[in-house]
Amino acid sequence: MRRLALLAMTLLSGCDYGVLWEDETYTVAWIDLRENTFLYRKLDGGNLIGRAGPGRFHIGSNASFVVYSMAPDEPCSYFAIDKAADHDGADPHEVIEGPICDIRGFLADRGITGPLTFTDAG
Repeated sequence: MRRLALLAMTLLSGCDYGVLWEDETYTVAWIDLRENTFLYRKLDGGNLIGRAGPGRFHIGSNASFVVYSMAPDEPCSYFAIDKAADHDGADPHEVIEGPICDIRGFLADRGITGPLTFTDAG
């Protein structure tokens, strides 16, 4: 439904867009140009609020965090968004931790040991 709302807004405004990755609360999408790829948090009503970008994303998520890098070949390039702390009015600096050098260790320190699959988006 939210995708449909975003598509309707885009078509009405004459813009092109694409969704490259998403989970239940976050999406990586571009609007107008593929170079305008951002990580967004989905808001009620189908609106979006930016969390990171523009750029290419190496991204994954689990129940607690969205983890991304915009330069996965670089050391210490990962960031983590705490899903529980994020809300519609949150400043990104309040909910994003990083840069993180050892993302698996970061998650393990928080008791998260399950698999985290990354996707290249952007």
